[in-house]
Amino acid sequence: IAPLARQFLADLGKRFGRPLTLSDAALAWLTAQPWPGNVRELQNAVERAAVLSDREVLMPADLRGDPLPSPVSRGQTGEGSGTLREATEAAERDAIRAALAVAGGNRRDAARRLGVSVRTLFYKMARLGLE
Repeated sequence: IAPLARQFLADLGKRFGRPLTLSDAALAWLTAQPWPGNVRELQNAVERAAVLSDREVLMPADLRGDPLPSPVSRGQTGEGSGTLREATEAAERDAIRAALAVAGGNRRDAARRLGVSVRTLFYKMARLGLE
C-alpha cells in the first residue's frame, strides 16, 4: 500500500506542480483499510485527497473524506437503476464543485487541482449546468 500510495502522490505532485507527501499517520490509515476495489480504489482515494487538500503533507482527515454519493443515494429507486452516464456526470459535478470550493471560486486554480485545462473545465461546467 505505502509504495503505491507514494508513487500515486509523486505522479500527482508532478501533474499539479506542487510537492505532495503522506504523513506517517496517513500511511498507517491507508495500510489499515481493506481496499476492496484494489489498486484503483487506493489511487482514487489518494487523488481525491490531493485535489481537495491545500496541504503538501496529506493527513488521515484528508483521506477520509465523505464518500461520493452513489446514484441510489441521489433518490434513484432500486439497486443499479442509475446509468453509468448519470453516475459519471454526478461524480464530475461533485468533483468540480469541491475543487471550486477549495479554490475559493478561482476556476484556473480549480482546473489545476483537477488536472485539466481551464478550457476543459469551462466545457464540463457548461455541459453539467454549473456556473
